[in-house]
Amino acid sequence: MNIFEAPENSTVLVIAENPYLQDMMMWRLEKEEFTFFAAYNSIDGLERAKAMNPGVIVLDINMSKNDGWDALISLKTHPQLSGIPLILFSMIDDNNQQYIFGTAEYFEKPVDRRRIISVLKNYSNEGNDNNVLVIEDDPDQIELLKHSLKPNGFILEEAENGEKALEQISKKKPDLILLDLMMPVMDGFEFLERLRSKTEWESIPVILISAKKLSTDDYYRLNNNIINILEGRFKKRDDLIGNIIGYIKETLFKTKLTR
Repeated sequence: MNIFEAPENSTVLVIAENPYLQDMMMWRLEKEEFTFFAAYNSIDGLERAKAMNPGVIVLDINMSKNDGWDALISLKTHPQLSGIPLILFSMIDDNNQQYIFGTAEYFEKPVDRRRIISVLKNYSNEGNDNNVLVIEDDPDQIELLKHSLKPNGFILEEAENGEKALEQISKKKPDLILLDLMMPVMDGFEFLERLRSKTEWESIPVILISAKKLSTDDYYRLNNNIINILEGRFKKRDDLIGNIIGYIKETLFKTKLTR
């Protein structure tokens, strides 16, 4: 695997209901000497993840019946699994067969300090300023985040709702956004839609924080806006898979270096 040779955990779990895509992923991953496992729904995916503790999980976020969202929330709120790198992909245009891939992070309140610091470090730019925009209307939550993140090299800006956040972003683009979904004036759902409608902002990583259990309607509203796009959009499935595998290598290599 070139410079990525022999990571400590080269197991990749792919959660996707499309058997053709699973076969393609298996062929490409095994060719690169990864250990491949498939799961075809969220329940099977969660059980396999708990049993094997994979190095990376790849998830189709748009499986039928919101199953991809169920898997995402289950993985990101499970104590054993929340730290496993998770790569999402999605078809965003049925007619043109257009795909995106990226990452997503989701925290339920109260926020686990250690985990959020660990996650933010994955997005940080070593040696540069790391400007984080916190969009949150709860002063206590803001203070908790300040106390946790400032000593770890993050520069925090605040906005009490989505409308004010968009004004701030238009003046200064942050490196990362921490977003509470439930806020007055403009909530997190509308903010995400507005943010992702701008090409120059669509790659800003967004980490969701919420005290609210997400409903089916919430999943619909989030749609693909939660995905932090890594490499743009693809019209060929081979290009999508090639980029996913490249990111798997990069992720496992980073994990190996930090241990």
